Amino acid sequence: MKSGKSDLPRLAGFSMVILMAAFFPGFTVLRENRLARGVPTALWQSTEPVYTVALIILLAAVAGTFVFLRFRSFYPVITAVLGNLIILFVFLALVETSAFLLENRTGVSRISLGAGAWLMLLGGYILTASAVKEITSLPVRITLVYLSLVFLVIFGIEGLFSHLSLVQEFSAKKGRFIQEFYHHLSLSFSSVGLALLIGIPLGVHAYRKKRAEKSIFYFVNTAQTIPSLALFGLLIAPLSYLYTRFSFFRTLGIRGTGSAPALIALTLYALLPVTRNIYTGLKAVDPVIIQAGKGMGLSRFQLLFTIEIPLAVPIMLNGLRLAAVQAIGNTTVAALIGAGGFGFFIFQGLGQAATDLILLGALPVVILAVLVDRLMLLITGLLTPRGVKLRNMNTGGPV
Repeated sequence: MKSGKSDLPRLAGFSMVILMAAFFPGFTVLRENRLARGVPTALWQSTEPVYTVALIILLAAVAGTFVFLRFRSFYPVITAVLGNLIILFVFLALVETSAFLLENRTGVSRISLGAGAWLMLLGGYILTASAVKEITSLPVRITLVYLSLVFLVIFGIEGLFSHLSLVQEFSAKKGRFIQEFYHHLSLSFSSVGLALLIGIPLGVHAYRKKRAEKSIFYFVNTAQTIPSLALFGLLIAPLSYLYTRFSFFRTLGIRGTGSAPALIALTLYALLPVTRNIYTGLKAVDPVIIQAGKGMGLSRFQLLFTIEIPLAVPIMLNGLRLAAVQAIGNTTVAALIGAGGFGFFIFQGLGQAATDLILLGALPVVILAVLVDRLMLLITGLLTPRGVKLRNMNTGGPV
């Protein structure tokens, strides 16, 4: 377990409250068709008693480890394993309840996850995510993070989840899902890439020139405060004019709706975290180190690339992480102006009152955001100089 005060016992206690609350709402929702109102069904009403007993044993194990083992060094590992087991239990129970509830029913009947199942997944995720942060061994951390995911992929390949409404929505729209997945990624990462090209020079210029600092941050702060839907709307008129007035823009495919206004708006939103963290990272460099570099005869260019930027890497990459996660979320709204992405399924599901179609768009956005966040944290750790890590450990900064 990592040194210092641990948040794991507090988070484990919070997850136990969530898991206990999951007993009361329905575990699954039975629908006669994809649009019909569902009937919530408790776990003990929709499957064999052994699953209810297994869940009680799991919760008792979580409570037992919290009470008796939370001050032991192996507590995080046990907690992460229990979190994974709870997640796997939910999906295995869904397979059993689907077979039980859909027996002797029409082929259009469907099973959706109820509030109880969602709460159990949330409790299992909190247990796992909070526990792995306390584990120092990287192989153990990676194993416990992806343990349940590997089993879920295997179960999915075997077709065990074919009765779930969410899986049926995916099967019916698989081609469009892949297409919108590509659109979502291309828009998100293209906007972040453009924000880097613009934001890095702006951040460095704001750091170098005091007079430019105020105007630069006034611009990026103003862009951030405009609501996304309003900004998309504001761009429609000028881009439509350029499209009809100049053949050059028609050749490029830049028009009032579609990817062009979405890319511009998303780039503007990504500018603030990128520019701000470039500036803050450079400002955080110890002036004594800079003076030492000047004393060695380094030019401003050499100081920037050999001393200032390497020392500012953790803060700079944190800005990139924030921009990437934010772009993934904001791209969802871009579907309203025809830019595509997972927002297509969300807004189509809202129009049809199809809950699982909404989830088909919302869940990948959440998963993508979490994966990108974790990946950027890993990259930040790898690229941070060892000396900076040691300094941050001593001062309580980000490692």
